[in-house]
Amino acid sequence: QPPYKAQKALIEKKVLECINIRPYQFMEVMVTLPHLVEHLFPSYTEEQVGNMMVSLGVVLYKGNKGQMEVIRRESWEDHYDQVPLVLVKDMLSNMQNLKNIMNGGDVSGKRAKGT
Repeated sequence: QPPYKAQKALIEKKVLECINIRPYQFMEVMVTLPHLVEHLFPSYTEEQVGNMMVSLGVVLYKGNKGQMEVIRRESWEDHYDQVPLVLVKDMLSNMQNLKNIMNGGDVSGKRAKGT
């Protein structure tokens, strides 16, 4: 069995592809930022969602060599050299805060022109 492998996680009734955090330990997983945005926040950009998560104290990670091999093999890197990764447990614990920010419409922290 390889140390890292592609898996699936159910988040907000959507199935997302993910990868384990630690070698040979398959319970704790991370998802790529592009997958997260594509499946859960399609009306936002990766940059907007990433900024919102960072503003909530969520850490964005870079994969290690073993994780990056799986990410490349699965073609998850999107347009990144080092695709950002988010811990699924961080995502779940901050989901309501993210929804609140999105419903408030203030994504970038900047005021719209003319206001």
